[in-house]
Amino acid sequence: MKKHIKIKQITRLTAIKNIAESYLDTMTIKERDSHILNWWPLDESTPNFLGFSTKLQKLILDNEEPPKNIEGSLADELILAGLKSSYIGVTNDYLAEQLAELGYGTYAIQGDIEHLNTCPCCEYRTLSTISDYDICELCMWEDDGTAAPESYSHPNHMTLSTAKKQFIEKKENLPLNKWVKAS
Repeated sequence: MKKHIKIKQITRLTAIKNIAESYLDTMTIKERDSHILNWWPLDESTPNFLGFSTKLQKLILDNEEPPKNIEGSLADELILAGLKSSYIGVTNDYLAEQLAELGYGTYAIQGDIEHLNTCPCCEYRTLSTISDYDICELCMWEDDGTAAPESYSHPNHMTLSTAKKQFIEKKENLPLNKWVKAS
């Protein structure tokens, strides 16, 4: 008799929320402070801003730099926004793996993967913008707009062709299932 494993369904947003909350619980003070500093320069034009509580919005608008002792729940709210944003564009399979590793069990993730732009080096969809100096989390190429294989990219200190060769050499040790491969 074959044993059936019941796979639970979960939405993409719920999966990301669960993963982010799990990581929040394990962060050191230094990691928390780093997240707050990275996310602080926000204003009303920032997409996530309107999703924040009124109290956090006011705190951000009234302070150019983060106050030394941000109330715990406000800090958590800001850090969670940063953690959640790091899962934009990742595959549903990757989210399912993360949930399993965190002890949530086996899930099938439901929902469309957010569209990201293709990195010119690794050719995976990892960049929120094109030619805007975003750094690919997979191959670490800084997208300065270099498109010609033999053109030197100053931020990357090499040509695109050299970076592609380095990526091919390292790719077996990278989380290729995390992002969508451009077709």
